[in-house]
Amino acid sequence: MQVTEKRLYLRNGAKLPKQLSVHGQPVNADWLSLSEDVSEVEKRVRTAGWHFFWLTEHVEGWGIATTKEAAAEAAVRKTLKRVKASRNIAEVLSMSHCSLLGLEFCKVRLAARHIQEEMILSLTPSVGLISPMAKPGKQAERSSTMQKLAA
Repeated sequence: MQVTEKRLYLRNGAKLPKQLSVHGQPVNADWLSLSEDVSEVEKRVRTAGWHFFWLTEHVEGWGIATTKEAAAEAAVRKTLKRVKASRNIAEVLSMSHCSLLGLEFCKVRLAARHIQEEMILSLTPSVGLISPMAKPGKQAERSSTMQKLAA
C-alpha cells in the first residue's frame, strides 16, 4: 500500500451508489485503500446523484518503523482507527517524516469524509438534529425562566 497525500480510504461495508465500483487494496479488516483519487471519486459520486461531504473532522497519528513506507503505513492504520464509525471515507491531508537512531517516524493527518444518498448530513444517526434547548423537558424549563424574567 502506497501512502500519499490525497489518498482515500473507504470503510468496508459502506453503502455506495450502484454506479460507483471501487478498486483498491485492503488496509485492514475495516478499511480499503482506493486506487482512484479524490476528484475522480467525488465526480463519480455526484454523477450518481449522491453526496460527497467534506467535513472538518481531522485525526492524527504516528507510525514507527525501519523504513519511511512502513512508518507511513503504520501511521495510517493507527489513525484510521480514530475516524468516527459514522464516517465511511477518509483522506490523507498531510504526512511528515523524521528519522532518529535508525528509525523512521511518520505523522499522518486524515480528514473524515462521508458519502451518502441524502442531501443533509444531519440525517445520519450520529449527528443530532435536536439542539439542547429543543429537547423534551427543556420547554418547561424555558417557560419558567421566561416567567421569572417577566415578573
